[in-house]
Amino acid sequence: MTLFGGLYLVWNKYIWRYPVISRFTEPPDLNGEWIGGLQSSYQSDLDEYRTDGGSTVEGPRIVIDQTWTRISVTAYFKDSTSVSTTASFIQDMSDPVLRITYRNMPDGQSEDSMVMHTGTNDLRYRTDQDMEMLEGKYYTDEHRNNHGSIRLRKKD
Repeated sequence: MTLFGGLYLVWNKYIWRYPVISRFTEPPDLNGEWIGGLQSSYQSDLDEYRTDGGSTVEGPRIVIDQTWTRISVTAYFKDSTSVSTTASFIQDMSDPVLRITYRNMPDGQSEDSMVMHTGTNDLRYRTDQDMEMLEGKYYTDEHRNNHGSIRLRKKD
């Protein structure tokens, strides 16, 4: 039992990430920092994405911490931080989708309209010419009532 437990711990943290093995296993390894841009119903002047780490709306910069059995996501914006409350993969399509529910907490310097809120992201994972991408939609709860699109690339 100890041997099995040790093998499981090593697999869960390290082995599943090796490219030779990860081709045959799910989920994809998303560990690391992701940067990108977003379009938001809140900021109507955003008409395009920027994937160089910023946009008219600061960020987002997203950090994903993942093992084979666990994933957590933290998103950093200019005036707030979002922390995942749940995160899981939907594997029924050609590209896996990372579904995240989150709680956003504004910092002390944010504008008065910023309030703590919850929301959902559905981000499709794909690779394009050796670049890893997460793209999808977000929705906030009835307090903020915003929606939009997010495009991220994995930072080298």
